[in-house]
Amino acid sequence: MPTLRDESAPALSGGLDERILDTLQGLHGRIAFSGLRRVLHAHPESLSRSLRRLEREGRIERSDSGYRALDEVPQGVPRTSNDLRPIGQVDLPPGAPPESVLGRLSGR
Repeated sequence: MPTLRDESAPALSGGLDERILDTLQGLHGRIAFSGLRRVLHAHPESLSRSLRRLEREGRIERSDSGYRALDEVPQGVPRTSNDLRPIGQVDLPPGAPPESVLGRLSGR
């Protein structure tokens, strides 16, 4: 009798776990839960379970500003600024501290 799930196919949670890690490693920064949900088109409950599992395993870190991958760059390989690309420019009024804007954008 055939089973509903092909045993050779990866588990859905494992696939989502890897997609989360790939996304976080590609960002080189933090992203909020809602941002991950939009990027991955994941159901909130599935995403929560995967994030908790990855956090327990020590593969990601959660803070008030969002999630980030741990050990995102292999040891011995320095990260260079070439890994980053500009996505926008913000002009501030004279005397305005950059943190006033950047702090609000963190994790978005």
